[in-house]
Amino acid sequence: MKGWKVVFQLVLAITLLGLAVYFVQQQQFELERIVDLLAHADKGMVSIGLIFTAILIGSHAALYFFSFRAIEKEVTYWELIDLFLKRNVISVLLPAGGFTSLSFFNKGLKNKGLTAEQIYLASYLYATIGLISVVIVGIPFIGIMYFVGHLDYTLLIGMVVLILFLIVLILLFYSVWKQKWLYNYLVNKSPKLEQSINRIVEEKFMLKPLLWALLASIMIEIIGVIHMYISLEAIGVQPDIVACILAYIAMIILLLASPFLRGMGAIEVSMTFILMKYGYTASEAAASTLLFRFFEFWVLLVLGMIAIAIDRVRFLLPKINL
Repeated sequence: MKGWKVVFQLVLAITLLGLAVYFVQQQQFELERIVDLLAHADKGMVSIGLIFTAILIGSHAALYFFSFRAIEKEVTYWELIDLFLKRNVISVLLPAGGFTSLSFFNKGLKNKGLTAEQIYLASYLYATIGLISVVIVGIPFIGIMYFVGHLDYTLLIGMVVLILFLIVLILLFYSVWKQKWLYNYLVNKSPKLEQSINRIVEEKFMLKPLLWALLASIMIEIIGVIHMYISLEAIGVQPDIVACILAYIAMIILLLASPFLRGMGAIEVSMTFILMKYGYTASEAAASTLLFRFFEFWVLLVLGMIAIAIDRVRFLLPKINL
């Protein structure tokens, strides 16, 4: 049985490595442009951007930390940083990765004594609070844009869809929590689920950690806007804070809506288009967007690949008889 487990782990590692290599090859042109851009960008601003990337990683870990604390479970920051980075890689490679990735890399948490139900519940809180923070940041800004006459209706439609999706998620969870129609449907379809669902329902929530989790998630959104601002500064143009916020919110909506590769391609085009509407040239908009993606996407992706590689090596070395 252990032999098959090792084989499965090898196949999984090779498959993920193959997907990662294919993905990087497909994005080779963008990577080459980023390298050239970094060579000519303001080094001080790029360094500040990387500092905020480190804060971004810490904020994601804090969001996970307080999501687990909300159900009275403790997980260390370093473990959650590792969890976030690895799940982030998987989220790029899988369809609807922002949600499907939440079921990966749970072994370490289970070894700490957490049940599968507790891990899934905390991960659900992590994802849901992440959506709530986008709405909290986005709605006031859209309201301001409406009153000053600069509202982008495409963005408004995206925000409405996001709000509806969030409402559906909350209603579905409430239905399971209160053992209403969705609970009955799931139990009738698969009686084996009843015990797992009941264990989830029995968990108690703490309000204060949920509020801290929301603050951590809002910080993630703020850092995104700061990264956009820094990206414009780094290439030597005057940043427009309204354009930065609008481009970032558009990126988030596309990130959530795209079923594959987390919006790769569509995000760059959309952000570039929005920046051009605010007076930036095509080259300025494209360059700042690529630098933004370097801070918010590529650095995290590379660190996540390293974390997964280290994890696989640690797992496989004891299994190999030299």
